[in-house]
Amino acid sequence: MNLTLSLILAAGTIVAPTGSFAGDAQSANRKAAPDAATSGAVIPSAAREAPAPADTDSDIIMKMIDLRDLSAVMSTASRARPIAAPESEAASGSESSPFRDVPKFSSPADPVLDLADRLCDALGAQITVYSKGIMVVSGEAAAITRLEQLLEEAWSVHSDRYDIDLVIAVFPSDQVPALGSVLSGGSTLARQRRGVVSRTPTDISMTETMRYVGGWTPIVSDNAVGYQPIVSSIAHGLDGDITVSPNGAPAGGPATFTITLTGTLSRAAINPRTIEVSAPGGSSTLPLDNFVVRSRSIGTRGLAGHEPTVLAALPGFEDGQTIVLAAGVLRARAGR
Repeated sequence: MNLTLSLILAAGTIVAPTGSFAGDAQSANRKAAPDAATSGAVIPSAAREAPAPADTDSDIIMKMIDLRDLSAVMSTASRARPIAAPESEAASGSESSPFRDVPKFSSPADPVLDLADRLCDALGAQITVYSKGIMVVSGEAAAITRLEQLLEEAWSVHSDRYDIDLVIAVFPSDQVPALGSVLSGGSTLARQRRGVVSRTPTDISMTETMRYVGGWTPIVSDNAVGYQPIVSSIAHGLDGDITVSPNGAPAGGPATFTITLTGTLSRAAINPRTIEVSAPGGSSTLPLDNFVVRSRSIGTRGLAGHEPTVLAALPGFEDGQTIVLAAGVLRARAGR
């Protein structure tokens, strides 16, 4: 809003004109200073030296950003070259400073620093190097938040690998968290973190193996008859496949991913029993187990972030229990 102020300066007093005016005396001083100087009026020292009120929307903050993962997936061939290189704006600092100046659009050998430098320049932020792959950025909070989102998107463009954090937990049926919420509480039955390829179904298995005596084989010799146990095994747990598709980072929010999970969740129970077998001189009692497997089919698709997010809730294998499946997606760490 453009305001035209007529100021009467007398005995150190500033008088605002009649009418609507949003502000204070200090704001009036700042806006009226050029007119006062032209007319030859003298602004009292108290008004001239009063500090400007803080503007919380434009506070400058500093933050350290780790770019080593991005460095691991970017190649020098993929870097975007500037259309016109702007003038170097070297940051000043003392000789004992741990930072070193970063020229605008650094050498082609460092595409990540070049990208970060270009983004900072566009967002009005400043960047300095703390150590290899670690940068210190200063600027308005909104600019730094947007910088982090853009760097996250750049990582997604250059990499097709993620680490998924998959959790199976059990809850009382009256305390089940809502679908799409961050997982909290419950009793964790199994948890696995593994690498997956973007938009590609990946086999996932979180199973346990149980052994049982499924039968006996008679062994006959000249003078005796014996029995050899037949030991078998059965696996139960989660067996299926998972697909992770990045959605990018919406304005003002973190990155999201679409997760598709299909398969079967099962639980096996071994029921021990005994049988009577005949042998020379009498009968023998031998153990012979049987088992029961209960299963739940899984077919779910939902949005998740970096924290494990509830994707599905299935009837539990015990009365009054519900099984919750949750997953979160993280960057694949460098070297994986």
